Amino acid sequence: MIGRNCQIAAQVGIAGACVIEDDVILWGQVGVPSKIRIGKGSTVLAKSGVLTSLEGGKVYFGFIAKEVKKAWREIASMGRLPRLLRTLDSSSTNGHPDEGSAEYPS
Repeated sequence: MIGRNCQIAAQVGIAGACVIEDDVILWGQVGVPSKIRIGKGSTVLAKSGVLTSLEGGKVYFGFIAKEVKKAWREIASMGRLPRLLRTLDSSSTNGHPDEGSAEYPS
């Protein structure tokens, strides 16, 4: 079921028995499987995969779709992982057993 005043962009996939409440915006290439409820006034940004029901009135992004601020924070954190690994390796007294390998370049 799709509610009133919803905006659904190109290449959005909506499967089976899901409920999309009023005033929901689904940007391009969003995927929504069966048995999901998207709450009133939600926005799901492009290329997101909705795997659980979403609370109304919020903006979601990512795969798995989550509140946009949390999703962007996680993406930014992944960019800092190589530096964090180098810091941990250099501060270790025993060194990493795979130090200098392809997984942990020196």
